[in-house]
Amino acid sequence: MFKKFDKLKEKVSGGISNLSGKDTNEPTYIIQPADVAQLVGGFVIGFGLNAENQLSQPSPKSEYKNLVSIPSSFKHNIANVSLGNSHCFYHTKDGKFFYAGTNRVGEFGTVSTGHVDELTQFNHSSLKFKEIICAQQHTMFIGVDGKLYGSGKPELLGMSTDEAKKTPTLIPALSQHKIALYATSNKHSFAVTEDGILFGWGKSDLLGIGSFVKVKKITVTTKEPIVIDTCSAFLSFRIKSIACGEEHTIALLETGDVYGWGRGDEGQLGHGIKENRVSPILIESVKSLNVISVQCGAFNSSALTTDKECYIWGQFGEELIMTPQPLCPGGSRQPLKVQQISQNGFYNIVVTLSGDIYHFGIDYKLFTKSAWIPTLLKIDDPLLMGKRVTQVAASAAGYYMIIYDGTPIYYPEIDHSRKGAKPTKTLAPLPESQYSKNKDALFGGNKPTNTTYLNKERNKNNPTTTTTTTSSSNNSRNHRDNDEDVL
Repeated sequence: MFKKFDKLKEKVSGGISNLSGKDTNEPTYIIQPADVAQLVGGFVIGFGLNAENQLSQPSPKSEYKNLVSIPSSFKHNIANVSLGNSHCFYHTKDGKFFYAGTNRVGEFGTVSTGHVDELTQFNHSSLKFKEIICAQQHTMFIGVDGKLYGSGKPELLGMSTDEAKKTPTLIPALSQHKIALYATSNKHSFAVTEDGILFGWGKSDLLGIGSFVKVKKITVTTKEPIVIDTCSAFLSFRIKSIACGEEHTIALLETGDVYGWGRGDEGQLGHGIKENRVSPILIESVKSLNVISVQCGAFNSSALTTDKECYIWGQFGEELIMTPQPLCPGGSRQPLKVQQISQNGFYNIVVTLSGDIYHFGIDYKLFTKSAWIPTLLKIDDPLLMGKRVTQVAASAAGYYMIIYDGTPIYYPEIDHSRKGAKPTKTLAPLPESQYSKNKDALFGGNKPTNTTYLNKERNKNNPTTTTTTTSSSNNSRNHRDNDEDVL
């Protein structure tokens, strides 16, 4: 897969990594025989960086290069997990939620602060949740009624406040909507409602809204959710999968078409060229693939297909992959058959249909070439040999979790026969945007050029001049990518 790494492939012996450091003929017990009786169903093991004891170890170390079990998960029948930087949430098959790690700014959604080494049950006096999603430094809660709540660091909570929230707080702008999907990075977030509306908030140049405002060359942050209506396909077809990278976003529609927007300097938009996009654009290079799910790393992207091949593009170590290529293990050109891939920041983990697990990636500060070769985890614990891997999860903080006998990953139904279908709805003429209304205040007396603004000023000064709202709005939309305030 990586042409530059040919000399390294022999060193990884076909991609196999012996994490234990022991004789390869000696089994490595990850689940100690004495602990087997505690297992009641789904359980979790992990490895990686552990600065906040995110791996919930009884006698924690700062890093685990060897796989370790998470004993406090044994008795809870875990369905799946969600990983933040210093905190994580576990969802059980009977609908309970547990947290562990560190609660610096309200990531646990509780007023209590501090550190939790063992899985601790999350309870709320009045709200019930069906999904809890860990972002890097905040947490989002989807209620059983579909409403979206947030806690933790304030920048991406979707609220106007600059104060951290210690408990789940309703996002006012979305209070009348039921949320189906949520995706985030450390700079921008998106929510898709059950009726198909896409909302975004965060750095304006990453939201796909076309034109946006800069003040002294700094992009304005949109703190509260706004409707992303700059792509007619989003108005006609539902988004079934959406993922955020550091500064880009990839979305899969119900037709099988894939769109991308944001930063493209590392090829993460899959267009074959280094180009940023301020509005969603169809990714032509994946049209031949029947995609069922999309994921994003910091500066790369991936797509899983119906035949369970995983295609990747963007920056992987020193290599820029400008168009999608199948993911292959180290030392092989045979594509992996992938059950699931998890990408988060610079860290990636994959489980194949046969249950093999590969990981690759490392923080750019610790960069080594070999770290970006997909490497097979050696797991020969007799107990685990008979168990099924149902989820793998990567954290941007450099730790991983593997769930055995949990709830299988669900992929949405995609009607690929409709791929390339023309939108049935057209973009409505844009009224003067809130950005335009705020420009005068943002720039003081120096009003930037804006078609809508200029037309209004002309009409004021010359009543005989007529410029329809439709004309000015369409002109504004058609030239969004050329607006002088666009990055």
